[in-house]
Amino acid sequence: MNFQKLAIERGVIPPNMRLKKVIQAYGELFMETYEWAERQELLDGFADLIYKRGKKNGERFKEKFNLSGSPKDAAFALIAGHKLFGIKSRIAENSKAKAVIRVSDCPWKELFTPQACDVLGNIEKGACDAISQDLSYAITKKLTDKDDICEFVVEKSKEAGK
Repeated sequence: MNFQKLAIERGVIPPNMRLKKVIQAYGELFMETYEWAERQELLDGFADLIYKRGKKNGERFKEKFNLSGSPKDAAFALIAGHKLFGIKSRIAENSKAKAVIRVSDCPWKELFTPQACDVLGNIEKGACDAISQDLSYAITKKLTDKDDICEFVVEKSKEAGK
């Protein structure tokens, strides 16, 4: 017996099923918008909108959680965002100068292209910039590039150390 089908027939959609559908729909909407922007040669503007959204998110996180601006603080904010979307991530390396986040699973790994991941990565770059202008953010590995993980590096910029 399929309990999920039975629940839906009775008008109840299990929360985990709702969340998965919302995450899938968000990914599909992102890809449709990405593809539209690409056709219209508007990717730079789209990436800028994504960056600004990330910056607003980062400002909220910084205030709400009293973040000091360290790479670990930025990694904390990014991982919190990952959890909202069912992305399995963790801080793999942490020092005063650098935090490395590794993603082992992403609900959009089959849906997104590597280029779409780069554009969406602007949300994380914006969050890092809001947390501290002395941080840099880089995507060093991607599941969409057939790497076995996604990897993001947040580190104090060279100028900050001077």
